[in-house]
Amino acid sequence: MLLGEYSPLSELVCERTDIRGPACPAIDFHGHFGPLYSEVWEREGITCRITVDRCVAEIRAAGIERIVNLDGFFEGFRGLSMDRFWRVMDAYPDFFIPFVSVDTRRAGEAGFEREVRRHLEASVARGARGI
Repeated sequence: MLLGEYSPLSELVCERTDIRGPACPAIDFHGHFGPLYSEVWEREGITCRITVDRCVAEIRAAGIERIVNLDGFFEGFRGLSMDRFWRVMDAYPDFFIPFVSVDTRRAGEAGFEREVRRHLEASVARGARGI
């Protein structure tokens, strides 16, 4: 018999359980939503085919109540506009948990610490919850 002809029938019998969502409220701790607020995707030919409203609705329908968004890097990162990022986050403050980052490429430059402090303080004021 050739391997391609081998088609055994399973004799396993077990109870079936349909899982339709999480057993308890779920928070996704690693999310990225770049096409909702960054032109870099458009320049690379990737267009956003979903609105933030539909995106949030579909994720919530899957049983996820909140999501940590790790895309709040810093102004200019891959074409990111922080104003555009915050407008999307502001639309669903009860859903997105925004995180930001720091431009460490400038760590050796004069005033780096001051710029990091300014960025982080401004981000916290806008709603950032982590780094």
